[in-house]
Amino acid sequence: MPQPLISLIMTTYKQEAFVGAAVRSVLAQEHDNLEIHISDDCSPDGTFDIIRREVSAYQGPHRIHLHRNPVNIGPTRNTAEVMKRVKGDFVVRCHGDDISMPDRVGVLVNLWKKSGATLVSSNCMLMDAQGRDQGRFIGNPLGDKITLEHLMEVGWDKRMLGATYGWETRLFRTFGGINPATLPSGGDRLLVFRACLLGGVVHEHRPLIKWRQHQDQQTKHICDRLNGPLIEAETLQAHATTCVLAMLKDVLDLKKKRVEGLGPIHNQLVGRLVQDTNQWIMLRNHLHNEGKRPTWADRSEMESRPVADTFQPEAV
Repeated sequence: MPQPLISLIMTTYKQEAFVGAAVRSVLAQEHDNLEIHISDDCSPDGTFDIIRREVSAYQGPHRIHLHRNPVNIGPTRNTAEVMKRVKGDFVVRCHGDDISMPDRVGVLVNLWKKSGATLVSSNCMLMDAQGRDQGRFIGNPLGDKITLEHLMEVGWDKRMLGATYGWETRLFRTFGGINPATLPSGGDRLLVFRACLLGGVVHEHRPLIKWRQHQDQQTKHICDRLNGPLIEAETLQAHATTCVLAMLKDVLDLKKKRVEGLGPIHNQLVGRLVQDTNQWIMLRNHLHNEGKRPTWADRSEMESRPVADTFQPEAV
């Protein structure tokens, strides 16, 4: 029986030091029926030239589609735009600074077909900027299912690392892309929430990517990791509160479309929003009482200052 068409999307921006290895890893995927969409977000460096060089040397069976945005639109919109071009029923997402194991697509697809879930995540190996192994992201298994109840109670856990995701195309056809005006970055939790409303979320404990830790990775700029643990906690809490607001907006939009049975979820989200907002206010007041005042820093200034690795490996 022929394998179903699977779509792989890779979004890139200013990753010339890493993108060659990333592209080679997706070209080496062992799944037979695979289309690969690479969308560069108008990188000002040599990222797109390296992508074209790697693709031009490829002689394998995968169908490759290259796209370069004429202007920079940001990672959230770049993902939404490339999702409009895919033809498979299941999509594996990749970033231009990570490396996928050769069997990654096959493992995710098998788990998707077996479970019926809308979104599938996996464990990963951490590596540094030079590609040196740093150990497993998740040491001991956390469970193979992520439920809506768990998401409401815990928020985010390590199984919700967006770099590892694969999802059904209907996830974006149902909800559309993430609105950057609502959630400009860090949409991992929102995608899990949306998937829980459809067919559910499952997790594969085997590492299927090498997740690169480096100065310019998006994860390090969701919050302020430069000015002490309390400021980091306050900015992380602000992001968590924004995620819950985005979830609540999804539910309100669905209710406008006469989708039934959303009352309990709506009430849970309102309770979670109150809880998260109270925690955010407490952290802000603590900083205020210490004499701190909020300020926004230019991204170029943030990128010029070293940031410690966001995550440390766990023992197995």
